[in-house]
Amino acid sequence: GMPLTAADRIAMLLFLRRVSVGDTYKFEKVCPHCDRLNNNRQLRLDKLDIKKMKFPAKRRVQVTLPRSGKEAVLRVLTASGEEAISKLSGTQKDSRSLAIIARLERLGGNPVTANDVLAVKNLPTTDRQYLGRVYNAIEGAVDTDIEVECLGCKREFTFPLDLGQIFFSNQEEKITDQDFVWL
Repeated sequence: GMPLTAADRIAMLLFLRRVSVGDTYKFEKVCPHCDRLNNNRQLRLDKLDIKKMKFPAKRRVQVTLPRSGKEAVLRVLTASGEEAISKLSGTQKDSRSLAIIARLERLGGNPVTANDVLAVKNLPTTDRQYLGRVYNAIEGAVDTDIEVECLGCKREFTFPLDLGQIFFSNQEEKITDQDFVWL
């Protein structure tokens, strides 16, 4: 079969969490504006926006970059592409280049490997932004950016939902020492 896409893996984790633990996700977050702890907050995981791939069986596209005029072939991100990104140690400012590299198969007729970060970084900004728009258009996605209104200052802030942690959010009230007897 076809390799599992990165977006499908995220969606599967989300569905597995919803089926096994439920749709309610409880969280606490500190407001970046006023430092207030927003505790006892919750969101409904069934309300997250899921964008499906238009053509699930198609995994590659060819485009002409608007500024440089170079031909580029992009592929939908899969687990192997995610693994390649995680092996590359880059600074945060390289993260956009790494996101492109993980999906870029050919550039200007040449095959692209994980070591070609510089070739991507040297592309004009217009071309890099275009590549980002292309892969966003061809890939499915789960919108994991959660918007919250602070209970204190009432300003909005956003945080990324940590899918590694959603299985561990407590559905019930916390257990305290009064709930059990030590033997």
